[in-house]
Amino acid sequence: MSDAVQEPEGGIDNTLASAFAQVRQQLAEAEGEDGAPTDAPAADAALESAAADDIAEIVEAVAADEDTLETTAAEGIAEIVETVASDESALETSAAADAVGIVRTVESDEASLEAAAANEIESITEDVAADEFEIESAAAVEIEKLIDAADANEANEAPAANAIVDVVDSVASDEALEEGAAADEIATIVEDVSIVEGAEETTAAGDIESIADDVAAEEFVEETVAGDEVTAIVEDVAEIETTEEAIAADAIVEIVDKAAEAESKGV
Repeated sequence: MSDAVQEPEGGIDNTLASAFAQVRQQLAEAEGEDGAPTDAPAADAALESAAADDIAEIVEAVAADEDTLETTAAEGIAEIVETVASDESALETSAAADAVGIVRTVESDEASLEAAAANEIESITEDVAADEFEIESAAAVEIEKLIDAADANEANEAPAANAIVDVVDSVASDEALEEGAAADEIATIVEDVSIVEGAEETTAAGDIESIADDVAAEEFVEETVAGDEVTAIVEDVAEIETTEEAIAADAIVEIVDKAAEAESKGV
């Protein structure tokens, strides 16, 4: 802002010195043309003092007007900057809350999904254990009968022993099949949970990215609008100051011309 509305180097203050130089030059030229005496220090000093007072008054008025104008412009720009900062802070806070809400929803859904899967897996494990208990109980009863048969007759010992081995092998085979089927079910459950969670996390990430993009787009628009407003203020200040300085310069030239004319006439 200060760079934008500063006067050119030297500013209006240089006008006074240049004006006096112009007064002296015009007086010298006028006196030389009229043949009038060129040494009139008292009269010249009075005229130059009056002209200096008028010019100083103009310069001070321009400086005061420009100071007021620049102060008002600076306050306007500060207000724009504060508004943008406040709006962006509110926007980012809201976006952060939305993102947190999405994350918490995903976490809640995943916790529910995993709890349900854990219950299902526990049920499968319990069913396998119950089935194996029944198989082993039935096998134990059968083996007990075979042992009794072997004890009752020596001739039954070898067939009974073979039958017991068959029972044990059958139990092991049945349990292996059941445990394999249960493992497949559990693996499917785990895989399904992983797929569902992956899809939900991907969707959540997309939603959060969309929120961030929306925030960036809104902030860009607001900053662009604010930048245009600031530029307009700076340009208005520069235009007003240029106009006021041009008017002041014309007034100073008129004062110089009148002073030169008065001195050339010996007034």
